[in-house]
Amino acid sequence: MRRVTVLASVVLVVAAAPGVALDLPPAPKCFSWIKLPEIKGALLSPKGWYFKKEERQGTIAYFITEQNIDKEGMFQTGLSLNVLPPLRSTPAKEYAAAYAAQFARKNEPLRCWDSTTGPMVAYGCQMRSTNKPPPPIILHVLTIANTRTNRLYVFIFESPETQWPAAWKLGEQIMNLLVLDDEI
Repeated sequence: MRRVTVLASVVLVVAAAPGVALDLPPAPKCFSWIKLPEIKGALLSPKGWYFKKEERQGTIAYFITEQNIDKEGMFQTGLSLNVLPPLRSTPAKEYAAAYAAQFARKNEPLRCWDSTTGPMVAYGCQMRSTNKPPPPIILHVLTIANTRTNRLYVFIFESPETQWPAAWKLGEQIMNLLVLDDEI
């Protein structure tokens, strides 16, 4: 059994009880699920893309990218997800709002939004950035704060502006079906 929570345009599928296996919906055509057991979650990955996980000082970083980060040392198109350990001094909701606002101030916002469902509070902004070396990139940033556990999730899908329309066809599907356990 699973609970499905709709948060803005994002669907969060969360486990119903501790110890219950994650019941994932069918992946869309040309995608597969990548399970993230450390956070009892999952992300969609376009078939043929690369997955990488890193952990530093308690923060877990996941990457689903068109380019192979291990070979090229970077990526141009893809998703990065940073999962911070439960915050101690700042409420995750405040941190999430400030983080999203800082991104928006440093870039050219195209559209921004926020939403709350249960313990999950989301702040999002799609923006154009010229801060990185040319070409300009489009960023779709989503911060999700779990007010129950005080954990913060930072999702960033990015691609060069010239490739954005094609990249976003995939990125939008990734960003619109995020699987997180709201107990973590």
